[in-house]
Amino acid sequence: MVSGSAIFTPNEASRRKSFFENLYPYISGRLPVVLCGDFNCVPDLAQDKLQTTLHTPSRVDIAELNLLCITYRLEDVWRNIHPSRREFTWRRETTGQASRLDRFYTPIGVSANLCEIVPCVLSDHCGVRLELRPSGPPKVGPGRWKLNIQLLQDRIFKEELRGRYLGWRTLKEGFNSTADWWEMVKSNVKDLAIEHSKRKNREHNDEFTALCKKLQGNPSDAEVVVKLKALLDKKSEGARIRCRMSFLDQQERPSKKMFAEERKNAEDRHIDAVETPEGDYIRPTANQGRLCGLL
Repeated sequence: MVSGSAIFTPNEASRRKSFFENLYPYISGRLPVVLCGDFNCVPDLAQDKLQTTLHTPSRVDIAELNLLCITYRLEDVWRNIHPSRREFTWRRETTGQASRLDRFYTPIGVSANLCEIVPCVLSDHCGVRLELRPSGPPKVGPGRWKLNIQLLQDRIFKEELRGRYLGWRTLKEGFNSTADWWEMVKSNVKDLAIEHSKRKNREHNDEFTALCKKLQGNPSDAEVVVKLKALLDKKSEGARIRCRMSFLDQQERPSKKMFAEERKNAEDRHIDAVETPEGDYIRPTANQGRLCGLL
């Protein structure tokens, strides 16, 4: 089962950016999302647009669309199937302009039988046909993932995270922006944390089984009773925390007001300039390369 959202975005880049920023409350967070429609912008100017002018359009809208796709783990399914093909869904014959404005975004990992651009004689836009391959009911998680902060005290986790991060830093130059690289880092940290959480859970289960066997052999062993009680107390506390968070996930849904407040908070934290060790001030819009190097 998936949740579908069909959209038609404004023509102006600034309005499209605002449109994408305010789209979150209308997208289900409980089911995999299929996003489709006329986006009025293209992900890749070289592959998805037939340029007829030297003017480079604003890309602030694409940055916001990419953030939306990262949040809901979506991918451009047509481009995923046809990585090097150039086709367009909209043309203006009088000027020679053409763009692939109409697209489907599907959850990463969802298989598609086909995704093709088909002509439509009643419109200046072509249609896009998508057939998804059923692969059984998708696994729907309990809600937003949250880091188990006890991992921050785990020596094995910290050592592996430190080593992997050094490797991730060498990949930064291969990304279009530091923000894209940072999203990759966060996703990998999440996967690593889940992996180590499972490891610690197995260790606790093995310890619990071993203590129970010892207690069966010697019910009067006070040391084993104390250790077993401490382990059960820890499990009970974890269950209470998960129960509280599950209740909050079910009772609280993101609202327009919440997103507006978060956006306002982000604007309040905006950095206008950074002071260098030499005492100079660098503004983000003036020298982005040097600023990223300092950070």
